[in-house]
Amino acid sequence: MTLPSAALSLPASYATALREGRVPVVGRLDGGRCLLDLGSVPAEDDRRLADAVRRVRAGER
Repeated sequence: MTLPSAALSLPASYATALREGRVPVVGRLDGGRCLLDLGSVPAEDDRRLADAVRRVRAGER
């Protein structure tokens, strides 16, 4: 069965930094990309997820 969902597609290089960040974020690697399944993130955690991605993009953790 396939469930409809949406994923945030990031460079694969983000995976380790996201996993080891202040707020650990675990995605999956597929096709050379790090995919974060937004269906598994409660709406109240959207800001925390966005902040984690911004920190990795800025070279922080």
